[in-house]
Amino acid sequence: MDNAYIIKFTNGIDVIALLADSEKFSEKAFIKISYPIEVVAEQAYTGEQLVERFSLKPWNPLANDVTMVVSSDSIITVSILREEYAGGYERMVNRYFFSDDELDEESIEQDETSIVLAEYLQAKRNNSIN
Repeated sequence: MDNAYIIKFTNGIDVIALLADSEKFSEKAFIKISYPIEVVAEQAYTGEQLVERFSLKPWNPLANDVTMVVSSDSIITVSILREEYAGGYERMVNRYFFSDDELDEESIEQDETSIVLAEYLQAKRNNSIN
């Protein structure tokens, strides 16, 4: 699978996806993204501590398409997904776009990987890591 990118939109949504012509996306009015996975954050209290939890889901689950066209004006930043998280993204794509809904050990591992990935994205967003 090609490099996956983390795309931050002006509305605050973070999406992990593949980009067509990633080198020239800022020069175009619209770009194509494939296999978009949204990072969803939820806050909850555990005792006296506020904890932020993350999950990954298809960005547009009602669409039949795996490639979508988005306005480049709606994008704040684009960065390459770190290599150690690329396998987790690929497993999520396979789960959501290609496989059935059976729960197996690989699916459980994917969910754990998605939590780690989402925690990393939030830490980057909060500037707590470089």
